[in-house]
Amino acid sequence: MNNQEPNIDHIWKLVKRLGALYVENARLTFTEKLTRLLSTLALVAVVFMLLSICLLFLTVCVCDLLVEALSPTWACLIIGGFYLILILLVIALKRPLIVDPVCRLLSRVIIEHPTERTIENGN
Repeated sequence: MNNQEPNIDHIWKLVKRLGALYVENARLTFTEKLTRLLSTLALVAVVFMLLSICLLFLTVCVCDLLVEALSPTWACLIIGGFYLILILLVIALKRPLIVDPVCRLLSRVIIEHPTERTIENGN
């Protein structure tokens, strides 16, 4: 019996070490996936801001061009109608334009495919 106690103690230490390694691996994996997700969100935010500024300048330019042919009121109404139609299109196509790409991004970040895991591990 005295011979088995060191073996049990050694096995218990190995199990504790294995559990600690699993926890550390989970923390590192979570950190990696969160970093990828937040960097993607930051990139989308910057691109959205720049596109908004560009769209503002293009709208003012088109309005100035329409004012030469129409009254300012009609020029603004035409641009407003264009944006209203654009908003209705985005609402109508919400799933293929917004929901599906977001789900694809989250599933790529959160769910790791088995083939990618075996390639990374060298198996």
